[in-house]
Amino acid sequence: MQDLKGEVTDKYSLHGRVFNRLREDIISGKYKENEELRRIPSP
Repeated sequence: MQDLKGEVTDKYSLHGRVFNRLREDIISGKYKENEELRRIPSP
């Protein structure tokens, strides 16, 4: 059984939004196969 409250909270958290955005971009083919995603340090 899934934790609905956790799922809803994660949907709106920064981590959840970033994960979902990356997931959607990968599924849509925005990135090439075997392309490495790197974190860009904050200024």
